[in-house]
Amino acid sequence: MEQVLAILVLGVVLLLALHFMRPPCNFQIVVREEKIDVRGRALTGKSGQIHDFFRQDLPRIHQARVEGYWDGRRLRLRFRGALSRAHQQRIRNFLMVTL
Repeated sequence: MEQVLAILVLGVVLLLALHFMRPPCNFQIVVREEKIDVRGRALTGKSGQIHDFFRQDLPRIHQARVEGYWDGRRLRLRFRGALSRAHQQRIRNFLMVTL
């Protein structure tokens, strides 16, 4: 019984460590139906361009989340939602040009 408890505690500790060791995020784009929410200091002043991009270039995307980190040289992204690889690449290309 003690071994099972020790394995369970170890699993929880590992999950928490993985959760908190995620790379930092300094911007977030959330698409929910008709609403596009843009947050983060890396996207300051770029909200209008991002809204236009999602409305015009990706009109069929109704639910998605893009989280990322931009340090001025390198862009790291995490995607959630109904985004194909092609959509992800289009978003990555757009952000590289825009940022």
